Parts: sequence; C-alpha cells; structure tokens
Amino acid sequence: MEQLKYIGMEKLNDQEVEIVMKFSEEHFVRLHRMVDNLAGMAVHVKVHSDHGPKDRRKNYEVSLKAIAETKIFTATAEGWVLDKVMKDVCKNLERELEHMFHRH
Repeated sequence: MEQLKYIGMEKLNDQEVEIVMKFSEEHFVRLHRMVDNLAGMAVHVKVHSDHGPKDRRKNYEVSLKAIAETKIFTATAEGWVLDKVMKDVCKNLERELEHMFHRH
C-alpha cells in the first residue's frame, strides 16, 4: 500500500506546504524505484522560532521515514531555507538506502 503521511503541516503557510508536498511526492517516486517493497513514507516537519513577529525567520527541521516491509529508513535535516532542507533530507535518505543495499 503506497501512501504519504504528513505531520506538522499545520504550522506552515500555503507556499511552504506546496514545497514540502512537491519534494516529498517526487522523492517518494524515486524511493519506490530503489526499494520494491516500499509501503509508505512519513514526512514530519517541525518549525522552530515560529512565535514572535511575523517577519522573524523560521528554522525548519524535517524528518523522513521510509517504511519498507523489512526495514524502516530514517533521515533528518534542518536549516533556515525550506527548499534546501527538503533537498538535504531527501539526499540523506537516498544515501542511507544506497548504503544499505550496497553493503549487504
């Protein structure tokens, strides 16, 4: 059963939600090509420094969890720019998958 779960999206504005959904949907397709038995993926977005004035910068922390039938793969990244954080966490998860399959 292929599915994406999003956690913590209520703290994001519409533009940020669009960025997270775009990256995670594209990455889910890429992961599914790497792992045949991929059951789902969870995207957990945490926003730090979101209280205070509206012009205050947000610090994003994104965790991805790819759930396969045999193992659960996780990766995290954080930073000030959501695009870069999403690219980094996707790249980290891909590296973990490549490492797992090349080592065993």
